[in-house]
Amino acid sequence: MKLEGQVRIREKRASGVQRAFTLLAAVAVAISGRIFVQQDYFVLELLIFVGCAALLVFFAANLALLGILFHAASRSIVQHFRKLRIAALEEGGSQQQTGPVVGAPTIATAPRIGPL
Repeated sequence: MKLEGQVRIREKRASGVQRAFTLLAAVAVAISGRIFVQQDYFVLELLIFVGCAALLVFFAANLALLGILFHAASRSIVQHFRKLRIAALEEGGSQQQTGPVVGAPTIATAPRIGPL
């Protein structure tokens, strides 16, 4: 048990040293990059341009995705209303016959004069 505890302590120390070294390296790279960018105006302008272009591409992709989603939703809604309209026409069309008779008159389409 003591040996396992000592191994864990050593692992934690090693992990802490590794994190500290990584942080130190990141800070050194950031400072050297900042000095390089401040000395060269063109690089700063290039970074700003690339950042703005990335934002524009991101927003354009979001708008395209929203367009695709709205298009799919509207097609689904229109299809639903078409089905309802067709069903209503089928139900109502078989029960009602109004207007002039087109074609040869038959017993089913003959006009009724009074109540039966």
